[in-house]
Amino acid sequence: MRNFFLFVLAVFFVGCASSTPNISVKTSDPIFFTLGEANKSVYVNFKNSATGQDVNAEILSEFAKAGFRNEPNIKNADFIILGDVQSFSRTTKRDPRFSMGMGYGFGRPSFGFGYSMFFPFDYDDYDDDFSTNSYAYYMQVSVLVRPKDGGEKATNISLMQAGNVYSPSYIWPFFKERLAKQIVSFFYNVSQR
Repeated sequence: MRNFFLFVLAVFFVGCASSTPNISVKTSDPIFFTLGEANKSVYVNFKNSATGQDVNAEILSEFAKAGFRNEPNIKNADFIILGDVQSFSRTTKRDPRFSMGMGYGFGRPSFGFGYSMFFPFDYDDYDDDFSTNSYAYYMQVSVLVRPKDGGEKATNISLMQAGNVYSPSYIWPFFKERLAKQIVSFFYNVSQR
């Protein structure tokens, strides 16, 4: 019996563990760059018009994981990556409140579900912090990639994550990480063996 209780308790705590938010990404135009071993230096300069927080460090870190090296001089870089985080916003999704009532009418018992529209009087659903069901976060980013030999490409990246109750300060690092991974995914290593 003790082992069963410990098993149920362990399953309960595993179910309560938090996971990494799933952030979906869309780009306005596809960008593909093929590269060899020789051209793996990048110059990254992003500004953040939305929040003012730095995103360059996360992008450079993701490039370093992929084998690129940071080139601080824009003239010596194989790829110049410029961008701007244009917006980072949160919308609130509120579901209508439902109530259940039981009563008797015309000599028959009845019960049902209904929408409590006017109870209590002068009550505004949007003033109640406890009625928030979830948030949706959106990020819009413009990116320009310019190779050393010319042929620059630009795209807009839209990131979205919905169905959570995370605060903006909690979700922001996950958005930066997903943005960095998306930018690095534009580059494909096709070196011959």
